[in-house]
Amino acid sequence: RKSLNEVVASFDEKFPEKTRLLNNFTLCRNSHNIQINLTLHSTEHVSLKVFNLSGQQVASILNSTLRMGTHKIQWNTQSVAPGCYAIKMNTSSGTCVKHVPFFGK
Repeated sequence: RKSLNEVVASFDEKFPEKTRLLNNFTLCRNSHNIQINLTLHSTEHVSLKVFNLSGQQVASILNSTLRMGTHKIQWNTQSVAPGCYAIKMNTSSGTCVKHVPFFGK
C-alpha cells in the first residue's frame, strides 16, 4: 500500500502544474551521455539546444512534440569539451535555460 506522499508524488509526475526544465542533470555511468529531465503540463512541441558560455550553439538535442508528463532526454557529449554549458528549452509555454557543468568522462 502506498503512503499519501507517494500518491501525491506520483500524481505530480503524471500531471505537472507547469512546464519546466529540471535541475537534476546526471552523467550516465560508462557513457558520454548526460540525462536531462523535464516536465510538461500538456502535450507540446519542445526544442532543446545546448550553448557554450560564448553563446555558440554546440548541439540540438530535441525538436519534436512530447506528451504531458516527465521525460528523460539523453545528450551525447562526445563532441564537446569539458566545461559549463547552457541548456535552453523552448516550448509553446515559454523558454527555460539551465546551466550544467560537464567534466568529461
